[in-house]
Amino acid sequence: MGHAVFALPLGPLARASVVLLALTVAVAGYGASAHSGLARSEPAEGDALLRGPRYVRLWFTETLRDNGRNLIGVLDADGARMDEGVAYVDPEDRTHVWAPIEGALPAGEYRVEWRASSADGHPVEGVFAFRVAPNDPTAIELRQPELTPPVETASEAGDGADGNGVPRGVLIGLGFAVIAGGAAGAWLIQRRQTAPQR
Repeated sequence: MGHAVFALPLGPLARASVVLLALTVAVAGYGASAHSGLARSEPAEGDALLRGPRYVRLWFTETLRDNGRNLIGVLDADGARMDEGVAYVDPEDRTHVWAPIEGALPAGEYRVEWRASSADGHPVEGVFAFRVAPNDPTAIELRQPELTPPVETASEAGDGADGNGVPRGVLIGLGFAVIAGGAAGAWLIQRRQTAPQR
């Protein structure tokens, strides 16, 4: 004589646990895909300029954290740094970061090495090159506005994170995971209580 198989319908707790688990997976997937990418730069990759730029400016596909870890280095052909050693996140457009050049760049090839901190705290980096070539007939005039370094505040330094520097996306994901785990545990308890005794 075989054992009877009982199919238990999904109760409210079970349905809630399934929904919360799906939300947890969605949040985790968002965190994995929310890293910033470079949208454009000024100068652009491969630009030939009539005269050196005053700044190197980068725009990203996502907002950046102003945590002091955004770097833009401008190096000449010998590897000497030509920037002032600081990079600023634009407080009015947090996808924009820029670095001032120290003095006028002479004719030559330049390499830009950058690193940026995404809103989720994940670092991204890259390299591109441009050149200053006043005698090149294809060289362009790069007109740049006057940029003023922003005044840093305590809230800006911790933007995108809690008071301990933990990205908000991570905290949200952990919160969903805790709730989903609690709901799943409650469902298992309910199932054991309602299962028929053999």
